[in-house]
Amino acid sequence: MRIVTSGRSLAERLMTDECIVERPSSTSVFDETAGTYEPSAPTVVYAGVCRLRTASARAQIDQQVGGELVVLSSFDLWLPASTIDVRLGDVATITGSDDELIVGESYRVTRIEQRSHLTRRTLGVELILPADGV
Repeated sequence: MRIVTSGRSLAERLMTDECIVERPSSTSVFDETAGTYEPSAPTVVYAGVCRLRTASARAQIDQQVGGELVVLSSFDLWLPASTIDVRLGDVATITGSDDELIVGESYRVTRIEQRSHLTRRTLGVELILPADGV
């Protein structure tokens, strides 16, 4: 369908950020120097253009963290429609953006939208706070 192809092209033009999506390893390796097991390197499942957006004002949740009130926001991460290997729990890291504040931030995939006439792959993601780990 030509209209879907056109929509995909338009959606990708809005993807001006760069990101990498990795799948955390479920295995670990023994570090003889430290005497501990360390997680194996994650698997890269996508690297390329993306677009990060706040999902909506309704996606914000006030929550107590460490005795302080913080606002947790949900985000949508757009990837090209051809991206199919992303799973729940994967971690996306913004590697390039006009907004320097988001470069280096990591987000855990919590939702993968599926639908007919897909013009972009929309992932629901949540910011990983430093204490959460990647």
